[in-house]
Amino acid sequence: MAQPQPIAKLIDLSALAERLRGLKNSGDGRAFTTTSERRQATSRAMSDCPFNLCDGSGLVVRIIDGFEVARFCKCHEQQEIDQRFRSAAIPAEFAALTIASFAIDRYKRPEHRKRAFAAKKIAVNYV
Repeated sequence: MAQPQPIAKLIDLSALAERLRGLKNSGDGRAFTTTSERRQATSRAMSDCPFNLCDGSGLVVRIIDGFEVARFCKCHEQQEIDQRFRSAAIPAEFAALTIASFAIDRYKRPEHRKRAFAAKKIAVNYV
């Protein structure tokens, strides 16, 4: 009886990786139409990964047991984090603050301190 194959082995990801590279580097959402366009963009894309693990597409593509498989690169994770921070629109004066720097002792009333402590605890568990 044949062993089930992991899903990554069943899907040819080379077309997906190429399409992502094309969309990322085309600037207008279209795939490249010429080899020279692709070559120029690939050389630009290689400098986009700060970890030098991918070609700038956010995917690390490898051949394993004759199958082309891909996984997200560390730079993809970092791009998602950066995008979340940009979307959050945190004002500059709050950017350096942390949950640890949230001082509940500033609240004078016991019921306010209790609420602040609960809020801090929820924030710690959320993060």
